Amino acid sequence: MRLKSVFWILLVVTRFQVYADDPVILQNNLYQALMTIRADHVFSNTATKDHFVLIVSGKSVVDSKVRLSILTHDNRQIFTDSFKASDLLYNYDNGEGLNIKQKDAIIRKRITHFFSDSCFIYPAIKIAEPFFEDNSDKAAWLDIKSNKDAIGFVYSYGYEGTYAIAYSNKKKKAILYYSSD
Repeated sequence: MRLKSVFWILLVVTRFQVYADDPVILQNNLYQALMTIRADHVFSNTATKDHFVLIVSGKSVVDSKVRLSILTHDNRQIFTDSFKASDLLYNYDNGEGLNIKQKDAIIRKRITHFFSDSCFIYPAIKIAEPFFEDNSDKAAWLDIKSNKDAIGFVYSYGYEGTYAIAYSNKKKKAILYYSSD
Protein backbone atom coordinates (compact mmCIF):
# COMPACT_ATOMS: atom_id res chain seq x y z
CA MET A 1 0.00 0.00 0.00
CA ARG A 2 2.80 2.42 0.92
CA LEU A 3 4.60 1.70 -2.38
CA LYS A 4 1.42 2.47 -4.32
CA SER A 5 1.09 5.87 -2.56
CA VAL A 6 4.72 6.73 -3.34
CA PHE A 7 4.12 5.83 -7.00
CA TRP A 8 1.13 8.20 -7.27
CA ILE A 9 3.03 11.03 -5.57
CA LEU A 10 5.94 10.58 -7.98
CA LEU A 11 3.55 10.47 -10.93
CA VAL A 12 1.85 13.71 -9.90
CA VAL A 13 5.15 15.49 -9.20
CA THR A 14 6.64 14.29 -12.49
CA ARG A 15 3.57 15.38 -14.45
CA PHE A 16 3.66 18.82 -12.82
CA GLN A 17 7.36 19.24 -13.57
CA VAL A 18 6.86 18.33 -17.21
CA TYR A 19 4.19 20.98 -17.74
CA ALA A 20 4.96 23.56 -15.05
CA ASP A 21 7.39 25.52 -17.21
CA ASP A 22 5.20 25.58 -20.32
CA PRO A 23 4.15 29.24 -20.84
CA VAL A 24 1.10 28.27 -22.88
CA ILE A 25 -0.27 26.01 -20.14
CA LEU A 26 0.49 28.51 -17.40
CA GLN A 27 -1.06 31.36 -19.38
CA ASN A 28 -4.21 29.45 -20.27
CA ASN A 29 -4.51 27.40 -17.09
CA LEU A 30 -4.65 24.06 -18.95
CA TYR A 31 -3.78 21.49 -16.30
CA GLN A 32 -5.41 18.45 -17.92
CA ALA A 33 -3.05 18.15 -20.88
CA LEU A 34 -3.28 14.67 -22.38
CA MET A 35 -0.68 15.31 -25.09
CA THR A 36 1.75 18.12 -25.79
CA ILE A 37 3.62 18.26 -29.08
CA ARG A 38 6.37 20.81 -29.58
CA ALA A 39 8.45 21.74 -32.61
CA ASP A 40 10.90 24.56 -33.20
CA HIS A 41 10.92 26.01 -36.68
CA VAL A 42 12.09 29.14 -38.47
CA PHE A 43 8.92 31.16 -38.99
CA SER A 44 8.66 34.79 -37.82
CA ASN A 45 12.27 35.53 -38.78
CA THR A 46 15.16 33.64 -40.29
CA ALA A 47 17.59 34.23 -37.41
CA THR A 48 15.80 32.29 -34.66
CA LYS A 49 13.35 29.44 -34.40
CA ASP A 50 9.85 29.92 -33.04
CA HIS A 51 8.12 27.42 -30.74
CA PHE A 52 5.11 25.59 -32.17
CA VAL A 53 3.02 23.97 -29.44
CA LEU A 54 -0.03 21.73 -29.77
CA ILE A 55 -1.82 20.87 -26.52
CA VAL A 56 -4.58 18.29 -26.32
CA SER A 57 -6.67 18.65 -23.19
CA GLY A 58 -9.87 17.09 -21.92
CA LYS A 59 -11.29 13.85 -20.56
CA SER A 60 -10.02 11.69 -23.42
CA VAL A 61 -8.17 12.28 -26.69
CA VAL A 62 -11.33 11.74 -28.74
CA ASP A 63 -13.39 14.16 -26.62
CA SER A 64 -10.66 16.76 -26.18
CA LYS A 65 -9.88 20.25 -27.34
CA VAL A 66 -6.72 21.01 -29.29
CA ARG A 67 -4.93 24.32 -28.87
CA LEU A 68 -2.30 25.46 -31.34
CA SER A 69 0.06 28.20 -30.18
CA ILE A 70 3.09 29.74 -31.79
CA LEU A 71 5.57 31.61 -29.63
CA THR A 72 8.67 33.51 -30.64
CA HIS A 73 12.08 32.48 -29.35
CA ASP A 74 11.50 34.83 -26.37
CA ASN A 75 8.04 33.29 -25.66
CA ARG A 76 5.87 36.08 -27.08
CA GLN A 77 2.67 34.52 -28.41
CA ILE A 78 2.13 35.37 -32.08
CA PHE A 79 -0.67 32.97 -32.99
CA THR A 80 -3.32 30.79 -31.40
CA ASP A 81 -6.14 28.61 -32.67
CA SER A 82 -8.26 25.91 -31.11
CA PHE A 83 -10.56 23.17 -32.35
CA LYS A 84 -12.09 19.87 -31.30
CA ALA A 85 -9.79 16.85 -31.63
CA SER A 86 -12.61 15.00 -33.38
CA ASP A 87 -12.21 17.52 -36.23
CA LEU A 88 -9.03 15.63 -37.12
CA LEU A 89 -11.17 12.67 -38.25
CA TYR A 90 -12.35 14.51 -41.38
CA ASN A 91 -10.89 12.01 -43.88
CA TYR A 92 -12.69 9.22 -42.07
CA ASP A 93 -16.30 10.42 -42.45
CA ASN A 94 -15.95 12.16 -39.08
CA GLY A 95 -15.23 8.80 -37.50
CA GLU A 96 -18.53 7.18 -38.45
CA GLY A 97 -18.21 3.43 -38.06
CA LEU A 98 -14.98 3.65 -36.07
CA ASN A 99 -14.73 2.56 -32.48
CA ILE A 100 -13.16 4.76 -29.78
CA LYS A 101 -9.80 2.99 -29.98
CA GLN A 102 -9.59 3.55 -33.76
CA LYS A 103 -10.60 7.22 -33.42
CA ASP A 104 -8.02 7.71 -30.68
CA ALA A 105 -5.28 6.16 -32.84
CA ILE A 106 -6.13 8.33 -35.86
CA ILE A 107 -6.23 11.54 -33.81
CA ARG A 108 -2.93 10.70 -32.08
CA LYS A 109 -1.27 10.05 -35.44
CA ARG A 110 -2.57 13.33 -36.91
CA ILE A 111 -1.40 15.25 -33.83
CA THR A 112 2.02 13.62 -33.86
CA HIS A 113 2.55 14.71 -37.49
CA PHE A 114 0.96 18.16 -37.13
CA PHE A 115 4.31 19.98 -37.43
CA SER A 116 5.92 17.84 -40.14
CA ASP A 117 8.30 19.65 -42.47
CA SER A 118 5.82 19.34 -45.35
CA CYS A 119 3.52 21.78 -43.49
CA PHE A 120 6.03 24.61 -43.83
CA ILE A 121 6.26 26.33 -47.21
CA TYR A 122 8.75 28.84 -48.54
CA PRO A 123 7.98 31.31 -49.81
CA ALA A 124 4.56 31.46 -48.18
CA ILE A 125 3.05 32.76 -51.41
CA LYS A 126 4.83 32.14 -54.69
CA ILE A 127 5.16 35.04 -57.13
CA ALA A 128 2.81 33.55 -59.71
CA GLU A 129 0.32 32.16 -57.18
CA PRO A 130 -3.18 33.52 -57.87
CA PHE A 131 -5.36 35.25 -55.29
CA PHE A 132 -8.62 33.43 -54.48
CA GLU A 133 -11.20 35.89 -53.23
CA ASP A 134 -13.38 33.21 -51.66
CA ASN A 135 -10.48 31.87 -49.59
CA SER A 136 -8.42 34.90 -48.67
CA ASP A 137 -8.55 38.39 -47.30
CA LYS A 138 -6.95 40.68 -49.91
CA ALA A 139 -5.07 42.83 -47.37
CA ALA A 140 -3.66 39.78 -45.56
CA TRP A 141 -2.71 38.14 -48.86
CA LEU A 142 -0.89 41.23 -50.11
CA ASP A 143 0.83 41.72 -46.73
CA ILE A 144 2.28 38.20 -46.81
CA LYS A 145 3.01 38.20 -50.55
CA SER A 146 5.02 41.44 -50.20
CA ASN A 147 7.47 39.65 -47.88
CA LYS A 148 9.56 37.35 -50.06
CA ASP A 149 11.05 35.78 -46.91
CA ALA A 150 7.67 34.87 -45.37
CA ILE A 151 7.37 31.24 -44.38
CA GLY A 152 3.92 29.68 -44.47
CA PHE A 153 2.53 27.07 -42.12
CA VAL A 154 -0.37 25.04 -43.48
CA TYR A 155 -2.58 22.86 -41.30
CA SER A 156 -5.92 21.11 -41.63
CA TYR A 157 -8.89 20.16 -39.52
CA GLY A 158 -12.60 19.78 -40.05
CA TYR A 159 -14.18 18.69 -43.30
CA GLU A 160 -11.82 19.99 -46.03
CA GLY A 161 -10.62 22.80 -43.75
CA THR A 162 -7.18 23.99 -44.74
CA TYR A 163 -5.56 27.02 -43.14
CA ALA A 164 -2.39 28.84 -44.16
CA ILE A 165 -0.72 31.35 -41.88
CA ALA A 166 2.46 33.39 -42.05
CA TYR A 167 4.11 36.05 -39.94
CA SER A 168 3.13 39.62 -40.78
CA ASN A 169 5.91 42.12 -40.23
CA LYS A 170 3.30 44.89 -40.25
CA LYS A 171 1.06 43.35 -37.57
CA LYS A 172 3.88 41.66 -35.62
CA LYS A 173 1.95 38.40 -35.41
CA ALA A 174 1.02 35.44 -37.58
CA ILE A 175 -2.06 36.00 -39.70
CA LEU A 176 -4.35 33.80 -41.72
CA TYR A 177 -3.82 34.43 -45.43
CA TYR A 178 -5.71 31.46 -46.85
CA SER A 179 -8.55 29.25 -45.63
CA SER A 180 -10.91 26.77 -47.21
CA ASP A 181 -13.79 24.99 -45.59
